[in-house]
Amino acid sequence: MPEKHQDAEEGPGTGGLGCVALKEGYLRAYSHRVKLRRGWAKAIVVTGHKILTIAFHMLRNIQPYRELGHDHFDRLNPARATRKLIQRLEALGHSGSPFARGVNA
Repeated sequence: MPEKHQDAEEGPGTGGLGCVALKEGYLRAYSHRVKLRRGWAKAIVVTGHKILTIAFHMLRNIQPYRELGHDHFDRLNPARATRKLIQRLEALGHSGSPFARGVNA
């Protein structure tokens, strides 16, 4: 019986592993957001599905991949990003908004 190729044993959900290892980019930000909500294992599968969806649209529309950037979700909703950062500061023990003090950084 011939031996199986090592890649055949990895399964369909391992495509997202490579994106998690990237330093920055849309897919890393996407996988991080999913990991916070659903856990590590689902984040890998969902990111792999996102890669397949991107590839499908690239082939269908005959367009190259356009990187949205690691800060895509922050630019999408800046108010939410600001609120989350203030919540993180308050969790670290800082009180109030940094904008209320009049500090120009």
